[in-house]
Parts: sequence; structure tokens; C-alpha cells
Amino acid sequence: MSSLDVDPRSVATIARKDLQDAARSRVLWLLTGLFVIFLGGAAFLFVYLEDLFAQEGEEVAAVSLILLLEQPVAWLLPLLGLLVGYKSLAGEVDTGSVKILLSLPHSRLDAVLGKFVGRTLVLWASLFAGLAVALVVIVAFYDEFHLWDFLVFSGLSMLFGAVFVALGVGISAMTTSTTRAAVGIVGLFVFLIFVFDTIRVGLHYLLEGTPWPDLGAQPPEWFVFYPRLNPMGAYDAALMSLLPDVVPQAVAQYYPSADAPFYLSGWFAVVILLVWLAVPLVVGYLRFEGHDL
Repeated sequence: MSSLDVDPRSVATIARKDLQDAARSRVLWLLTGLFVIFLGGAAFLFVYLEDLFAQEGEEVAAVSLILLLEQPVAWLLPLLGLLVGYKSLAGEVDTGSVKILLSLPHSRLDAVLGKFVGRTLVLWASLFAGLAVALVVIVAFYDEFHLWDFLVFSGLSMLFGAVFVALGVGISAMTTSTTRAAVGIVGLFVFLIFVFDTIRVGLHYLLEGTPWPDLGAQPPEWFVFYPRLNPMGAYDAALMSLLPDVVPQAVAQYYPSADAPFYLSGWFAVVILLVWLAVPLVVGYLRFEGHDL
């Protein structure tokens, strides 16, 4: 079997063991509790506050909840995805169990993909539980609910979470210790959250003389596209483009209409997310293949 051959049974075996280990170590249950409290609690709190402060006759719409959750989810899922993934292979190297992991019939590619699938399932199982509780609250208490909106939000959030698991697993595969992997995910998280958009502001200042476009003015297309190169920005753009009802009027110019260039469309934002998912796994595998274990 060549190094690029994938054995689905080996991948499934490694993924299943990761899922079982997560359940035994209570990681799965902790994540599940976190998502249930966060998503279910947010859905209940939102309808309670809306009932408390809404004008008479005003309906509580689930699409407003999605707008409320979008930004916190865009922070929570990257953090949890990276934490779930960063020990996946580096931890095996640290403990020496990598030799057992790579015993026949498992190849190094099987190990990378199996770890990614297993860790993604851990995150997805927990996220799904939280979404299910939120859905029950929405159906029970909200006046207006469109299943399509909820499914789009759920599907994009699951893809978004998988992207950061892939980044965590990829970084883990590139390193030979959990310490280096931890430094890698912290550096990546800080860069994407705090540094990435600062570059855009600096470029706009150099080109236009101001950090931001004038209020109400149509920003340059490159200024709108740049944040989408960040997986967090791509998630935001995909969600806002596919669910235009959630776009606040104050930032509507950053989510162009259907006649905009293809690279500003919702589907292209999804493509960017898929690229972010694939590239770390490919690069991580190539580095992992070259490690002397």
C-alpha cells in the first residue's frame, strides 16, 4: 500500500477510538454540557428578554436569535475546535503511543484523517446536542420559525467547527510535542482574532488615507473581500449571504446583493471554508510523513 492510499476501515477505527476515549475522559460530556447551556440557554434567555421588552404585538423571530448567536459562536467554535484537535497526534508522539497507532494496517495518512474525523465527531456530537435543545426552545416559545434558517445556521456552524478541528489536527501533525502544538494554536487564534483585520485597516489607511470607509459609503470590493480570507470572516459572510434577513442595516454594504462579483457571494465563502479545512490536513500530513518517529 502506498503512502497516499487511504484505508477507510483504518480511518474509521482510529476515529471510533478517539470518540470512545473522549467519552471515557468526559471531554465529550463537558463539551455537550457547554453547548447545551450556551445554545439552549441563549435561546431561552432571548425569548424571555424579547417578551419582557418587546412592543405590544411584536413577534419573537428565530432569525433574530441567529443574529445574536453568530458572533459568540464565531469565537467559541474556533477555540473549542483548536483545543479538541491540538493534542491529536502530538500527544501520541509525546507519550510514545504513536508506534501503536501506526502499527499495521494504519498508515500515517490514515492516522491524520482518522484523528480529524474522530475529533470532528466529538465536536459535532456536542454541538448537535446544543442545537437540538435550542430547536426545542425555539419551536416551543417563538412566534416565527423557519426551519431553513435554522438548518443553514446549523450546517455552516458544523462546517466552521470542522475547519478549526482540521487546523488543530494539522498543527498537531506538524509538531512533535504538545507544547509546540499548544503554542501553534494560541498563535493562530491570536492572529486570526486580533491581527488579521488590523492588516486590512492598515492597507485602507495607506490607500485611502482613513482606517475605515466613510459611514454609509460603499467600501472598495477588496475591503469587503479581505475578511472572507479569514475562516471566521468566511463563516460570517456565508451566513449573512445565505440568510439575508439577519444582516443588520448598519453593515448591509459589506454583504452585497446577488449582482456582486462571484468572490463576494455566499457560496464562494463556503468554498473558502472548505479550502481552510483541506489545506491544514494536507500540510500536516506531509510534515507528519516526514517525521522520524
